Amino acid sequence: MTMKAAIFAWMEFVARTGLGVLFTYSAWGKIADPGIFANAVMRYELLPECMVGMFALTLPMVELLAGLALVFTKWMREAALLVSAMLAMFIAALAWAILRGLEIDCGCFGVPSIGGRAELIVAAVRDVALLIPSAWLIFRRNAWLASGLCTRRVGNVA
Repeated sequence: MTMKAAIFAWMEFVARTGLGVLFTYSAWGKIADPGIFANAVMRYELLPECMVGMFALTLPMVELLAGLALVFTKWMREAALLVSAMLAMFIAALAWAILRGLEIDCGCFGVPSIGGRAELIVAAVRDVALLIPSAWLIFRRNAWLASGLCTRRVGNVA
């Protein structure tokens, strides 16, 4: 393995593990008390009230699935695509709340916080920063597929 390949493999490991642990941790807080998370979702005023409960139960499960898939499966690209889509949704919701001047808790990790515009801005910037490694993982060459399992030899050419 070349030095460049080793560096990229290490970067992939850090991105996968970091995002996976973060999304798993975030999901866990929301799963532990879905009522608090549903209340945070409702304050964004983006969904009809009848959909908030289902969203508050479903999103943490998707976060958990994506986080675990990033760390423990060969489906890195698919999991990173799902994480990127969620981050884009979070960024849009946070931008909506900031532009409307809402003074709310971001609901990011399922635990109540002080809320407010500053928290929403920090959360939006954080999510934009997290989108960078997530998007990189989507376009990163999948090491599992490149390990020789999907290559074939033609003739005597090695």
